[in-house]
Amino acid sequence: MAINKKVLAAIVLSGTAMAGYVFYKGASMFSDTLMKTPVQRSKKPISIEDAIQVHTKNHYGENLRGYYFDYHASKTMLILHPYGLDGPDMLSYVDFFKSRVTCNFLVVDCYAHGSSDGNILHIGKDSERDLLAWIDYIHTYIGGDIVLFGKEMGANIILDASKTLSEDASVKAIISDGAFTRLKDIIGIVYKRIILY
Repeated sequence: MAINKKVLAAIVLSGTAMAGYVFYKGASMFSDTLMKTPVQRSKKPISIEDAIQVHTKNHYGENLRGYYFDYHASKTMLILHPYGLDGPDMLSYVDFFKSRVTCNFLVVDCYAHGSSDGNILHIGKDSERDLLAWIDYIHTYIGGDIVLFGKEMGANIILDASKTLSEDASVKAIISDGAFTRLKDIIGIVYKRIILY
Protein backbone atom coordinates (compact mmCIF):
# COMPACT_ATOMS: atom_id res chain seq x y z
CA MET A 1 0.00 0.00 0.00
CA ALA A 2 1.55 3.27 -1.14
CA ILE A 3 1.28 6.36 1.06
CA ASN A 4 0.58 9.67 -0.58
CA LYS A 5 3.57 12.08 -0.25
CA LYS A 6 1.30 14.84 1.06
CA VAL A 7 -0.13 12.56 3.73
CA LEU A 8 3.37 11.42 4.70
CA ALA A 9 4.58 15.03 4.87
CA ALA A 10 1.58 15.96 7.05
CA ILE A 11 2.29 13.03 9.40
CA VAL A 12 5.99 13.96 9.70
CA LEU A 13 5.14 17.64 10.18
CA SER A 14 2.52 16.95 12.87
CA GLY A 15 4.89 14.49 14.60
CA THR A 16 7.66 17.09 14.57
CA ALA A 17 5.30 19.76 15.90
CA MET A 18 4.11 17.42 18.65
CA ALA A 19 7.70 16.51 19.62
CA GLY A 20 8.61 20.21 19.69
CA TYR A 21 5.63 20.99 21.91
CA VAL A 22 6.49 18.13 24.30
CA PHE A 23 10.11 19.33 24.46
CA TYR A 24 8.96 22.93 25.06
CA LYS A 25 6.54 21.90 27.84
CA GLY A 26 9.18 19.68 29.47
CA ALA A 27 11.81 22.41 29.35
CA SER A 28 9.29 24.94 30.62
CA MET A 29 8.30 22.70 33.56
CA PHE A 30 11.98 22.07 34.37
CA SER A 31 12.73 25.79 34.27
CA ASP A 32 9.71 26.60 36.44
CA THR A 33 10.81 24.00 38.99
CA LEU A 34 14.34 25.44 39.09
CA MET A 35 13.14 29.01 39.42
CA LYS A 36 10.51 28.35 42.07
CA THR A 37 12.00 29.58 45.28
CA PRO A 38 9.86 30.95 48.04
CA VAL A 39 9.80 34.68 47.42
CA GLN A 40 9.39 36.74 50.56
CA ARG A 41 8.38 40.20 49.47
CA SER A 42 9.38 42.96 51.85
CA LYS A 43 6.60 45.22 53.03
CA LYS A 44 8.50 48.31 51.90
CA PRO A 45 11.22 48.69 49.27
CA ILE A 46 14.84 48.93 50.40
CA SER A 47 15.96 52.49 51.06
CA ILE A 48 19.47 53.90 51.27
CA GLU A 49 18.54 55.12 54.77
CA ASP A 50 18.39 51.41 55.80
CA ALA A 51 22.13 51.07 55.06
CA ILE A 52 25.20 51.66 57.19
CA GLN A 53 27.56 53.92 55.25
CA VAL A 54 31.04 52.38 55.11
CA HIS A 55 34.33 53.17 53.43
CA THR A 56 37.70 51.67 52.61
CA LYS A 57 40.81 52.93 50.87
CA ASN A 58 42.16 51.81 47.51
CA HIS A 59 45.84 51.19 46.78
CA TYR A 60 46.34 54.94 46.11
CA GLY A 61 44.91 55.83 49.54
CA GLU A 62 41.71 57.28 48.08
CA ASN A 63 38.39 56.71 49.84
CA LEU A 64 35.86 54.30 48.35
CA ARG A 65 32.32 54.51 49.74
CA GLY A 66 29.73 51.81 50.19
CA TYR A 67 26.37 51.02 51.75
CA TYR A 68 26.08 47.97 53.97
CA PHE A 69 22.76 46.23 54.64
CA ASP A 70 23.24 43.96 57.66
CA TYR A 71 20.79 41.05 57.85
CA HIS A 72 22.97 39.01 60.28
CA ALA A 73 23.65 36.39 57.60
CA SER A 74 26.69 34.17 57.12
CA LYS A 75 27.36 35.47 53.60
CA THR A 76 27.56 38.90 51.99
CA MET A 77 26.73 39.86 48.42
CA LEU A 78 28.98 42.62 47.08
CA ILE A 79 27.19 44.56 44.31
CA LEU A 80 28.97 46.69 41.66
CA HIS A 81 27.09 49.09 39.38
CA PRO A 82 27.33 50.02 35.66
CA TYR A 83 29.28 52.98 34.27
CA GLY A 84 27.75 56.34 35.13
CA LEU A 85 25.55 55.03 37.95
CA ASP A 86 26.33 54.55 41.63
CA GLY A 87 25.58 52.23 44.55
CA PRO A 88 22.12 53.65 45.41
CA ASP A 89 21.05 53.01 41.80
CA MET A 90 21.41 49.27 42.53
CA LEU A 91 18.88 49.10 45.38
CA SER A 92 16.35 47.29 43.18
CA TYR A 93 18.89 44.44 42.94
CA VAL A 94 19.14 44.34 46.73
CA ASP A 95 15.33 44.09 46.83
CA PHE A 96 15.36 41.34 44.19
CA PHE A 97 18.06 39.21 45.82
CA LYS A 98 16.82 39.82 49.39
CA SER A 99 13.54 38.10 48.54
CA ARG A 100 15.41 35.05 47.22
CA VAL A 101 18.59 34.52 49.25
CA THR A 102 19.63 35.05 52.84
CA CYS A 103 22.64 37.32 52.91
CA ASN A 104 23.97 40.74 53.82
CA PHE A 105 24.52 43.25 51.02
CA LEU A 106 27.39 45.63 50.38
CA VAL A 107 26.58 48.02 47.54
CA VAL A 108 29.56 50.17 46.56
CA ASP A 109 30.29 53.33 44.62
CA CYS A 110 33.04 52.42 42.15
CA TYR A 111 36.06 54.68 41.70
CA ALA A 112 35.05 58.24 40.64
CA HIS A 113 31.35 57.34 40.87
CA GLY A 114 28.87 58.43 43.52
CA SER A 115 30.61 59.51 46.71
CA SER A 116 33.86 57.60 46.08
CA ASP A 117 37.05 59.57 45.45
CA GLY A 118 38.49 59.91 41.95
CA ASN A 119 38.30 62.38 39.11
CA ILE A 120 38.31 60.17 36.03
CA LEU A 121 35.39 57.91 35.10
CA HIS A 122 37.30 55.04 33.55
CA ILE A 123 34.75 52.32 32.69
CA GLY A 124 36.20 49.93 35.25
CA LYS A 125 39.72 49.67 33.84
CA ASP A 126 42.15 48.86 36.67
CA SER A 127 39.31 48.78 39.24
CA GLU A 128 39.94 45.14 40.16
CA ARG A 129 42.29 46.36 42.93
CA ASP A 130 39.39 48.41 44.35
CA LEU A 131 37.26 45.26 44.33
CA LEU A 132 40.00 43.41 46.21
CA ALA A 133 40.06 46.26 48.76
CA TRP A 134 36.32 45.74 49.32
CA ILE A 135 36.83 42.00 49.71
CA ASP A 136 39.53 42.71 52.33
CA TYR A 137 37.00 45.00 54.04
CA ILE A 138 34.49 42.12 54.19
CA HIS A 139 37.16 39.75 55.56
CA THR A 140 38.18 42.29 58.24
CA TYR A 141 34.83 43.74 59.37
CA ILE A 142 32.06 41.35 58.31
CA GLY A 143 33.42 37.84 57.75
CA GLY A 144 31.74 34.85 56.16
CA ASP A 145 31.30 33.81 52.55
CA ILE A 146 31.14 36.25 49.65
CA VAL A 147 28.97 36.37 46.52
CA LEU A 148 29.85 38.95 43.85
CA PHE A 149 27.28 40.55 41.55
CA GLY A 150 28.28 43.04 38.87
CA LYS A 151 26.25 44.73 36.18
CA GLU A 152 27.94 45.88 32.93
CA MET A 153 31.04 47.80 34.10
CA GLY A 154 30.73 46.12 37.51
CA ALA A 155 30.58 42.73 35.78
CA ASN A 156 33.81 43.49 33.94
CA ILE A 157 35.55 44.58 37.13
CA ILE A 158 34.64 41.23 38.69
CA LEU A 159 35.79 39.27 35.62
CA ASP A 160 39.07 41.22 35.48
CA ALA A 161 39.72 40.17 39.09
CA SER A 162 38.46 36.59 38.66
CA LYS A 163 41.94 35.00 38.49
CA THR A 164 42.84 36.49 41.87
CA LEU A 165 39.34 35.79 43.22
CA SER A 166 39.66 32.09 42.33
CA GLU A 167 42.38 31.84 45.01
CA ASP A 168 40.03 33.21 47.71
CA ALA A 169 38.07 30.33 49.26
CA SER A 170 35.49 32.71 50.75
CA VAL A 171 34.32 33.83 47.27
CA LYS A 172 31.61 31.27 46.57
CA ALA A 173 29.95 32.68 43.44
CA ILE A 174 30.33 35.33 40.76
CA ILE A 175 27.33 36.71 38.88
CA SER A 176 28.30 38.70 35.80
CA ASP A 177 25.36 40.52 34.19
CA GLY A 178 26.00 42.20 30.85
CA ALA A 179 29.80 42.28 30.76
CA PHE A 180 31.31 43.69 27.55
CA THR A 181 33.86 41.79 25.50
CA ARG A 182 36.07 44.61 24.23
CA LEU A 183 36.87 47.91 25.93
CA LYS A 184 37.18 49.61 22.53
CA ASP A 185 33.54 48.79 21.69
CA ILE A 186 32.10 50.11 24.96
CA ILE A 187 34.17 53.32 24.68
CA GLY A 188 32.67 53.82 21.22
CA ILE A 189 29.14 53.40 22.59
CA VAL A 190 29.77 55.81 25.49
CA TYR A 191 31.34 58.35 23.10
CA LYS A 192 28.31 58.17 20.78
CA ARG A 193 25.95 58.74 23.75
CA ILE A 194 27.93 61.80 24.81
CA ILE A 195 27.92 63.23 21.26
CA LEU A 196 24.27 62.43 20.50
CA TYR A 197 22.79 63.57 23.81
